[in-house]
Amino acid sequence: MASVFPTPDHDHGRCTADALEHAEALCAKRGERLTPMRRHVLEVLAASHKPIGAYEIIEQVAARGPRPAPITVYRALDFLT
Repeated sequence: MASVFPTPDHDHGRCTADALEHAEALCAKRGERLTPMRRHVLEVLAASHKPIGAYEIIEQVAARGPRPAPITVYRALDFLT
């Protein structure tokens, strides 16, 4: 369960950076793009360490810039899965 529930000294920043690095490498290997929106959605997911819904993701992405349309977030989630 340690992978589901991070320890108190868990470095969320490092964890998020590792997830992004892995996603970038995987996209490069597959010839796909990790677009800015896909990256933002992945950052929100990786930082949360808990299940969150599309509308929670929208709120967090909107805090850093323009509010994305729900379909944009759903497409990013579809790509990431």
